[in-house]
Amino acid sequence: MRGVKFGQLQVVDRVHLVADVNWGKDKQRQRGGKPPRDKGATWGAKGGKVVVGRDGKRHKERQYFYGYKDQVSLNASTGLVASVIPRPCQ
Repeated sequence: MRGVKFGQLQVVDRVHLVADVNWGKDKQRQRGGKPPRDKGATWGAKGGKVVVGRDGKRHKERQYFYGYKDQVSLNASTGLVASVIPRPCQ
């Protein structure tokens, strides 16, 4: 059978997408009365990253980013992307 098979198992995941914006310069632009370069982007946090502190001990540290959390759905058997929905970080 050829073509895309619908009704198969779909895999859904949320993916972090960093906006192509220099946040510091964008804030200066906004103070000057201009709109933000990327109006839909917001601040979000990824899961913890293990880092070694000054005391030599390991601990988890949150990673923050400015952008979106896209919801991606793909067909599990073919690996084809079925949909991508960009959403602001929450």
